[in-house]
Amino acid sequence: MRIFKGLVAISIFACCNGPGQEHANQDVSIKDLDHKCGNLDSLMKTLVNEFEPKTISLNEAIDGELRAFMFNVDLTCLKKQEYNREFVMSILAKQYLFHLKCCNQGYDLLTMRDNKAAEIIVESFIEIAGYSGSKLEMLNSGTVLKFIVSDSSMIRDNKFLKDIVSGIDRETARINEGVF
Repeated sequence: MRIFKGLVAISIFACCNGPGQEHANQDVSIKDLDHKCGNLDSLMKTLVNEFEPKTISLNEAIDGELRAFMFNVDLTCLKKQEYNREFVMSILAKQYLFHLKCCNQGYDLLTMRDNKAAEIIVESFIEIAGYSGSKLEMLNSGTVLKFIVSDSSMIRDNKFLKDIVSGIDRETARINEGVF
């Protein structure tokens, strides 16, 4: 874990360096994102695997290394990552699963965009799900499940996401049975 935290710290430091800086490990670290965009997929997978919401608010749930990553990564670079869709969907699906476990319902994601990290995740979902340009008054956290299930390849190709969806299904069944 210390090694991972060190890699994240180095990655974040590398992201903030000015143009012209070169970094050795282009697959793991965030390198000079103003001019080049490296492969961040493995780092994103690690961050999403370690993300464990402990509060209803997405703002507060995104903490530690994930928050640092989201505050320092270039948004254009993030969107270029092969794992970006799964990254966004996994974070929001985990958040929705927490909502069901703690409170038996989903919550409005639009009200949870008070910091850059949460705003990037929610806005990315809005774009990926095709809601851009729509006047949304509310965006229930359960909407992410509808989107994931509608794209069968997303679950078929991602065991991690499939496991989250299975957890959501179990919680939904528990709620529907009236077990609180």
